[in-house]
Amino acid sequence: MMETYLTSQRCTVPQRSPAQNSFWEYGTYQTALLELNAPELFLYNGSNAIPPTLTSDSDVTKLFASVDAVLAAKPAGIKPFFSDKAVGDPASVGIPFLIRNWTLTTGSTKYATAASQQLDYLLNDVDRTDNGAISQRTNVVQVWADFMTMAPPFIAYYGAITNNYATLLEGYTQLADYHDILFDSSAGMMQHILLGTSSIDTGHWGTGNGWACHGMLRVLRTIQLSNYANSLKSQQSDLLGWVSTILTNVWKHQQSSGALLNYIDGSTSSSSVFPDASGTALLAAATFRLASLVYGTSNAPTVNIAAAEKARVWVVQQVGADGWLKNGTMVDPYNWHQSGSRSPEAHSFVLMLTAAYRDWQSATKGYYN
Repeated sequence: MMETYLTSQRCTVPQRSPAQNSFWEYGTYQTALLELNAPELFLYNGSNAIPPTLTSDSDVTKLFASVDAVLAAKPAGIKPFFSDKAVGDPASVGIPFLIRNWTLTTGSTKYATAASQQLDYLLNDVDRTDNGAISQRTNVVQVWADFMTMAPPFIAYYGAITNNYATLLEGYTQLADYHDILFDSSAGMMQHILLGTSSIDTGHWGTGNGWACHGMLRVLRTIQLSNYANSLKSQQSDLLGWVSTILTNVWKHQQSSGALLNYIDGSTSSSSVFPDASGTALLAAATFRLASLVYGTSNAPTVNIAAAEKARVWVVQQVGADGWLKNGTMVDPYNWHQSGSRSPEAHSFVLMLTAAYRDWQSATKGYYN
């Protein structure tokens, strides 16, 4: 019988130095470790709180080693965690940094200082669009769906953990600004890259829609766990509605195998459109997260758990004996029209899917709606 449940032992992302990884891969890996190995410190457990509490059961060895490696490699004299033309990517490690700082017992301020500098850079040093969205690129004002997971959750979490309403709200506002620009109402999904003069991608890239959904879910949970939850009810409703709409429309295009395509509604007659385990894992994880969050609440949106489960089973079938997704089963994160191999982000997405599925089962006892 095909195994349909992954463990961190079966599918792991190798530890590497920051010089060997793209910066967003570090943040994706660290948050995947939070979700899988230390959920009590993150956002999706019923007992979560901001600030979090480190317990004797918290499995943080790999997570904190990764955060420490990033800090050790941080260039002197710059505000972001890394120097990168992709503005939001360094901020992807922001929440792990804040959790590392909060759970310290040494009195060190180096993590807090680094996080504060990163926030200042995002809010004050980067160009913005006409509607106020922070540009994802340093050399041109441009918005990418990827940004929605990279930066707004960090901004919002920083606001929540420092009890700063304006900063918390800015995390939501950035998502609203990005949604205003990138959401394609005719398809009910997010476009990938708009504005600027090059690299524009109006397609409904699977991973980009996954990035958007996870960013909105993280900010939603951050608001819910903050001291301002009652003051931000309409913002929570917005985020819930936006995620639900995207996922509803994404699953309309699921393939008979359970897979989603790298471009969700692309034509399979094109060689640049193919089943993609990377985006499929990320969007299935978002679906399980949404289902867990709305379970038992009044006026909850319908969540297509059957589609997410079919997708999860397909993703598991693409994992090889070595714990990596098999070559050619996922999109190349550097070339969205080609399949790739050994993608660190794809493996982090599989870990996120494993965690989301586990938590959905725990929260709902396997309930389908």
